[in-house]
Amino acid sequence: MAASFGRDFWEEAFDRFERSGLTVAEFCEVEGCSVPTFYAWRKRILDQGQPKFTELVVERAAESSSIEIELSGGERLRLTGVVDADNLQTVLRCLEQASC
Repeated sequence: MAASFGRDFWEEAFDRFERSGLTVAEFCEVEGCSVPTFYAWRKRILDQGQPKFTELVVERAAESSSIEIELSGGERLRLTGVVDADNLQTVLRCLEQASC
């Protein structure tokens, strides 16, 4: 039964779902899983993709600096030049909210 399969199964299932053109209910019927299980796995996978942040306190801004931030997905964001605390805080807030 599909509901007992792990993360690899569900990642592939979500790819199939996106290509299928079916509703969630129709897709789940074809795959042999429940709608709540579909949504639970989708949330679990999406939540694990969210970057995790640690508080960073900048005591003083250097004349010229470079900061590189590596996100959990492997993407890198490099800030060069003058990176003051306010600008860094704005960038981190945007990344955390993922809406900028």
